[in-house]
Amino acid sequence: MSGNKRLMRDVRDILTSNRKDIRALDTDLGSLNVRNYLLLPTLEPYNERAFCVSLEFTQYPEKAPNVCIKTKMYHPNVRDNGQVCLHMLTDAGWKPGVTILELLDEILKLINEPQLDRPANQEIAAQYQQRREEFNKAAQEHVRKYGETRPE
Repeated sequence: MSGNKRLMRDVRDILTSNRKDIRALDTDLGSLNVRNYLLLPTLEPYNERAFCVSLEFTQYPEKAPNVCIKTKMYHPNVRDNGQVCLHMLTDAGWKPGVTILELLDEILKLINEPQLDRPANQEIAAQYQQRREEFNKAAQEHVRKYGETRPE
């Protein structure tokens, strides 16, 4: 299956999935190069708001899309510029059979359960491990200040 057909199928699968925790912000199928989604985490301290993630497809499915969380986030695995530190997104970790929905599920899982073996921010990771209450407070403040309104 060509990359464009595969991408179209993956995008349609998300649009028709009726998922409550992953919402497509782009419903137009005309432009597939960049797609935006709203992720709704279920665990504290991120579950009060939603987070916009942008996927840019350059060589999909042979290579992982470029992933950026557009909503400012205080998280051990998310850099200040929104880049996500997730093994699945590396050349070594990417598998062409991974669908967009599976990728978004992994990002959502990462938001809910940080991976401290691959932190993007060492300081936040140390705070998460050693001073969880302080981390939760800082993360919750960011969520309330920068998070997107959760859809009904």
